[in-house]
Amino acid sequence: FILKMAEVLVLVLGFVAQAHASGEQHYEVTGSLDVFTYENTLFYWGGKMYNLENIPCKYAEHASIWFPEYANNSYARIRELESGVVVANISSTIGWGFISAYTDYETDTVWLFGTHANRCPHGKKESLTLVQSWWSTGSALTEWNTAPAFECKATHNVQVTRVTNPSPSLPTHRYMMFLEPFQWAINNNADGNLSTGWVYINSTAPKAPSGGPSMRFNPLDSFYYILTGGYTVHLLRTKNFHDWEESSPSPFISPTPEDAQVAPFCNFSSEASTVKGSPPRGEDDAHKPFVPYWRDNPHSWDENSNDADLCCIHENVSDTYIIWGASTQGRSPKPPLTGTDAGTNVVGMARGVPLQHFLPLYFNQTTKKTVNY
Repeated sequence: FILKMAEVLVLVLGFVAQAHASGEQHYEVTGSLDVFTYENTLFYWGGKMYNLENIPCKYAEHASIWFPEYANNSYARIRELESGVVVANISSTIGWGFISAYTDYETDTVWLFGTHANRCPHGKKESLTLVQSWWSTGSALTEWNTAPAFECKATHNVQVTRVTNPSPSLPTHRYMMFLEPFQWAINNNADGNLSTGWVYINSTAPKAPSGGPSMRFNPLDSFYYILTGGYTVHLLRTKNFHDWEESSPSPFISPTPEDAQVAPFCNFSSEASTVKGSPPRGEDDAHKPFVPYWRDNPHSWDENSNDADLCCIHENVSDTYIIWGASTQGRSPKPPLTGTDAGTNVVGMARGVPLQHFLPLYFNQTTKKTVNY
């Protein structure tokens, strides 16, 4: 019996080692869930999955169609992930950009953080040295407060994560903010007020692409995991913000033909062959719906993977969700697509694997490998 169990153990360890060496990804790509939204954050709240979207003027259903105060402005919108129902167009985010969501389950608060970057071509451009906060309590997500949160160095994307057992090598903190490019600030407010109290920490940037970052602290292993990149997405982790490890495989996300599938989210299946497609809103080229033109020609538009995020660490969430941009990064697509830009947001999933267990799968527990791009 002991010899038999030893044989089984050898087989299992051999399989794990082979999978690790082959660069196996631990998620499946479900496809795209919309066209021409910018950065997205998935979050779990009140028993449902939601999607926080940054909406540019090129989006087909920009709120200015119904509400003139949104004209020539980017803004944040929240939708139910499964149904696609719009829960809120958040009017206090008009003219802001690079907005991400953070859910504080301890204080029953959903927080948003963003910068004064109007993503519309004719919108007013403001300073990028201020992080603004928005917050909503309760389950409705329709009433929002807002206040300046952090006077900072110039930045674009920002994101916040809860920290429950930080490394003793870092100052005491309950929250961490990741600011692009490779800046970090901490907050130790016991009352959970994240509209004040942020201070920078000393850090060493990893030798990695620095675009579209996001971050999650994992309470199981006390690592801070970050996603970063520009043309591909890279997964790294640290405990002290000076020594970094890269995932295996790396990059964590890159373009694949599966990006061009229609994901089973946000009611995209009913819109992919009608209103959603090329060119961007406001351009006069002939309409090319996602199905069949984008679906059948991913080489025309799926050139870059960027602005990725992860969800969610919560006892009721048993799957890992990943969302990222698949796009031309502001360049014109190739025929048969039309217009000056092309991009979607893609969802990946690790079914049956919670995020806190998913993240360590990408790191060899016995060998530390520092990034060196």
